[in-house]
Amino acid sequence: MIFEGNARESSRVFPESVNVSAALSLAGVGFEATRVRVLVDPTIDKNIHEVSAKGLFGEVRIEVQNTPSPNNPKTGYIVAMSVARALKNFSSPLVIG
Repeated sequence: MIFEGNARESSRVFPESVNVSAALSLAGVGFEATRVRVLVDPTIDKNIHEVSAKGLFGEVRIEVQNTPSPNNPKTGYIVAMSVARALKNFSSPLVIG
């Protein structure tokens, strides 16, 4: 583990991953209460995000494994696809979802 702290701190230390921390913080309990841990494993070839939430509703755990972009391994290939879709939606007369 190379980092453990809240989402606000992780956004400063790992700005390339701010989108994950920010999205979870905004959807959940905020930047101060969202806990973040960053681990490094040189044997894996994916960007892995494990998200867990616990509350009165129960508990949920999600794991996302992104394929790194061939041009920039610090980001996932899915980011480029998401940006392309968002731009296409701006010019589309009908957007679903």
